[in-house]
Amino acid sequence: MVIDHVGMLFFPQSAEFRIIGRLAFPIFAFLIANGVIHTTNFRKYIGRLAIFALISQIPFYIFTRMLGIEGFPLNIFFTLTLGGLILHLYTRVKNIYISVLATLGIIVLSHFVNYDYGLYGVMLIVSYYIFRKNMIFGSLAILVSTIYYYAMPNFFVLQVFSLLAILIIALYKDDAIPSKKYRWIFYWFYPAHLAVLSLIRYFTV
Repeated sequence: MVIDHVGMLFFPQSAEFRIIGRLAFPIFAFLIANGVIHTTNFRKYIGRLAIFALISQIPFYIFTRMLGIEGFPLNIFFTLTLGGLILHLYTRVKNIYISVLATLGIIVLSHFVNYDYGLYGVMLIVSYYIFRKNMIFGSLAILVSTIYYYAMPNFFVLQVFSLLAILIIALYKDDAIPSKKYRWIFYWFYPAHLAVLSLIRYFTV
């Protein structure tokens, strides 16, 4: 992720930075799906994601403005939060009608609200959850999500390299117990690194 953002801000003509950066989001999507499965308190879990979506928005906005991006795009934490909410509806809400309507509502929202990776990002999170026990079908679902991304306006051709993340995710062991010791470091790292890169750009350009 950091390599990707460094490339965007300082080396926009170098594709190597962006190719490496394509590995980041699929791993984040996988971790969100995994987090929803293993969390003992979904409200706190999704609450943390939502809070850091708000905290990250100002540095993300400054970062995107430095890239010349117009409008008010929402940062990746909003995508992760929406994906987590859909999985919660899918796994815990008993009323199928409420689940379907809420899911459709989020899908419609994806076409009107500009959040990072949009519906493709949410689809990827859901795909990791549904096919988490079958890497073959999971890989196909991720491939379909990537093909969908290509059908979107202004698609990013290098996103195809995100499929390489499957090789990294395949190494994950489901019986591994994640440590909570460094949880807050990972949450704060996203807004902090955006702020630091923006400051470096401001004082060096």
